[in-house]
Amino acid sequence: MPDETPEEAEHGNPEEGGEESVHKIHDLYAKGVFEVNENAWSLVENYGPKGLAETIRRSSFKLEQGSFVDKELRGSESDLLYSAEGKKEKALIYFLFEFSSQLEVLVMLRILKYKIRIWDRHVSEMLAKGVRVKKLPRIYVFIVYNGKRKIAGDLRLSKLFPDEDRKLIEYLDESIPILLNLPKMRFEEIKGTPEAAACLSLLKGHSFPDKMKAAGIGIDRLKGIEDERAISMALKYAYSAMHLKKETLRTLAKKKLTKKVGEIGMKTLNKYWEAEKREFFKKGIREGKREGKREGKREGKIEGKIEGLLDGVKLLAEFKFGATSARKITGLDRIKSEKQLIAIKRAIKKAATAEEFQKLLDSIE
Repeated sequence: MPDETPEEAEHGNPEEGGEESVHKIHDLYAKGVFEVNENAWSLVENYGPKGLAETIRRSSFKLEQGSFVDKELRGSESDLLYSAEGKKEKALIYFLFEFSSQLEVLVMLRILKYKIRIWDRHVSEMLAKGVRVKKLPRIYVFIVYNGKRKIAGDLRLSKLFPDEDRKLIEYLDESIPILLNLPKMRFEEIKGTPEAAACLSLLKGHSFPDKMKAAGIGIDRLKGIEDERAISMALKYAYSAMHLKKETLRTLAKKKLTKKVGEIGMKTLNKYWEAEKREFFKKGIREGKREGKREGKREGKIEGKIEGLLDGVKLLAEFKFGATSARKITGLDRIKSEKQLIAIKRAIKKAATAEEFQKLLDSIE
């Protein structure tokens, strides 16, 4: 194992969990932000078709329940649906968050499928109320894309058909989605409420070469906000998805946020780190016990279980004191009983440094 600090051992690399775990981080953050009514509305105001915001009765804009995304694609995209009453008719606003590495024209086929699902549910709800459906509401689709590669080709459904058939289905292109292509947008072009702008900036920052700069820009957009939820979600995202170190985040929060807002964010983030640390300790113990049981069963001896538990203890020591310091600790291999291992676990929790732990270890009989 290469040398690493306790923080790096605790933090790890989000990419190691695979694309699905990284997408989940994007999903939780994007949904957490845009489930808030005013944040979603700011996208309609700033990026919607000209006149759309003016034709909608603001007080009627509300979040609808459910998802319309294919089950097998929920690891790479997520969605939110809002409904609103227009001056003449009902409108539906559909936000699709695309976290795949590349966006291509086939997304239009999926969107058509999702729209049909939305209309189908609308019709079922109206019929259940005894209302005759004469017209379907228009669905405005917003795609928020933060992939690392540029969009492949023209995002028009008609491009999927042979030239001679395109005229037959050109009407499907009348409602081309509003695309927020974050990798192509400049940071200064990102608009919305402070929380929405911060979220879009940080989502863009995930594929931005200078992640510290991107995180600084995103966190700076939170200046003045005193909402603990909004601040903590942004800082957690910068830490988890952008792989920023704790000290970097502390510096950015101190530099970019007011003292009060920074304290709110770091207080929540410290709680998050403590919970993460506890889970890391538990994971080490669980892994050690599982390995011990497997080894013990294979060998039919207690030594197998002790060896597995010892591996867990070594992992915990490496986490708390760092890989370099942990390798200097001697005497762990002489441990031969579960009673001694229990005493060692207590010593790890008690010791503040590797040197202090070594003294406690030497005293265990």
